[in-house]
Amino acid sequence: MTASASWVAFGFSDYGNLIGSDLCIFTPFNQIEDGRMKINNQIYRTTEDQKGFIAIDSHVDSNGYLKEDFHQNYILERVLSQGNDRYFIVSRKFNTCDKNYDYTLDRGTTHVLYISESIHPILFDASIHSNNLFPMAKESKSGFQWGFNRAQLLKSQIVTGKVTSETNDTHIFHITFDKAPVPANSTTYWKKLIKLPEYFSKKHHIIKYQSKISKETENVVHHLMLFHCQIPKFIIPDFYEGPSDTPNEPKLYKKCKKVIVAWAMGAQPFIFPQEAGLTLGGSDQSLYVVLEAHFNNPNNYDGILDSSGFSIYLTSKLRKYDTGFLEIGYEYSPKLMIPPGQEKFLVHGYCVPECTNGGIPTSGITVFANQFHTHLLGKKIIARIIRNGVEIGELNRDNHYSPHAQEIRLLPKIVTLYPGDQLIVTCFYDSSMKKIITNGGLATTDEMCITYLFYYPRVNLERCRSSISIETLNKFFAYK
Repeated sequence: MTASASWVAFGFSDYGNLIGSDLCIFTPFNQIEDGRMKINNQIYRTTEDQKGFIAIDSHVDSNGYLKEDFHQNYILERVLSQGNDRYFIVSRKFNTCDKNYDYTLDRGTTHVLYISESIHPILFDASIHSNNLFPMAKESKSGFQWGFNRAQLLKSQIVTGKVTSETNDTHIFHITFDKAPVPANSTTYWKKLIKLPEYFSKKHHIIKYQSKISKETENVVHHLMLFHCQIPKFIIPDFYEGPSDTPNEPKLYKKCKKVIVAWAMGAQPFIFPQEAGLTLGGSDQSLYVVLEAHFNNPNNYDGILDSSGFSIYLTSKLRKYDTGFLEIGYEYSPKLMIPPGQEKFLVHGYCVPECTNGGIPTSGITVFANQFHTHLLGKKIIARIIRNGVEIGELNRDNHYSPHAQEIRLLPKIVTLYPGDQLIVTCFYDSSMKKIITNGGLATTDEMCITYLFYYPRVNLERCRSSISIETLNKFFAYK
């Protein structure tokens, strides 16, 4: 809070909206009598640590009125000052049991709101327009500012390895495009063949990686993937850089489909558990990889150049396990259909027991992280485990999923999967603003229902997805 602010607030809401938000407002005492102030029949007390400020547990109701909560669940522990800035330290339970007005904090995506007002005093029991939260006119006198960020506030307790800077057995490898021209098309999958340095003839473990997104293309790069070419080491592929699946793309590139690392919008740097690492390189491995970007350019801008890619932290001191990457969910094809005008439409993707029976050893695999993935209509995702016909628990869930915050997240706890297990990914979509059916597909305006699992030890199972038969679709739509 700056010295010029009349009041500030932070809070939470399902998807970043002010309507229905849960707020904690910080404001100075306007009247202090014996160290206390009364607002709307509630008594607020001040202490020396609070420096004359109070924290008010509040909410914006469905009609747009700012309300003071009956139960005050925030505790203002301390106010710190540094120059003209003030810092508020508050505490509150993750779940206050105030289901009507308080947001329950969980391990999924949280939309954190921030508000600052420098002119108007706080005013309760009035429309939020009166508090200038939604100014009807953009007057120069308005002192209101607000916004939100997406974050995972409650982190997993799974222990990751320590990664600081380059050491004798750890170094950073950067792999990027070099001013790739972004086509003036709404959707393009762009790929480039890259040969790894010769030192990758020795096996390495990736222990951390993060994206390197060009500033000029932050709003264009939807996701990035790095694939390994599963070809004999002595074969030298023809070089290609350009759109995917065109006549000019060498047929050999169909062999370059083994995922090494992946990134999507909003994902933060990812550090692997201290006992595992992703394999890259080896004496019998090809040195060729393919870097692929999904460019989302709905306005068909021309002349954009992209140099995005990855920063990969490597160690030659191998860890105990090789990490694997497993994609489960619904096949991304037009057979995925989401009707328009639906506030909550569910799609289920299955990894069936027949698949895990053939791909997972009897000793099982240990899953430690996942990444959910839908496109623009996705609002919530759950991944569940079925064993012997009985649901035994969830892998993970995100109750307030955003396609703009597709992080790889450590699971709440490590999970072991065995042969015969069934995995179900359930995606909740909101198509209430759509006028036509949304199909599955690769474009951002299409949809997907996928989760990527990170596990060890690595096995030869990379994809386990489901779909629906054409016959069933024809029967459902009474097609003749």
